Amino acid sequence: MFTNGPTSPYPLEYMQGFKSSEPETDIAQQSNSWSGNNYNRWVNEEFNELWEQARTEMDPDTQAELFIAMNDLVIGEVVRIGLVHRAIPDGFSNRIKGHVASSWDVGLYDIANWYAED
Repeated sequence: MFTNGPTSPYPLEYMQGFKSSEPETDIAQQSNSWSGNNYNRWVNEEFNELWEQARTEMDPDTQAELFIAMNDLVIGEVVRIGLVHRAIPDGFSNRIKGHVASSWDVGLYDIANWYAED
């Protein structure tokens, strides 16, 4: 069971865990001391092409389409079965002002903007 996921809205590093264009280094195996990021040892040329495109694509809308297509391949070929997203709950005193919640970062990302009201 993996309890990880992308840590940013640009999940290239996370998706690299499914890439297999360089099997000798990408795929975790004895010959590379199990150091490859592709623990699933899944090989898909279409995914590799999408990943390479996403690596250099600058348009955010096109990037989103590429990541959605990569995710569809991973889910469609049952490489991983998404069960839950373990969100990290944050709690703040109602005296704390200036905090803007982010669904992509830890709760303290904007602590420089916080202040306390009496």
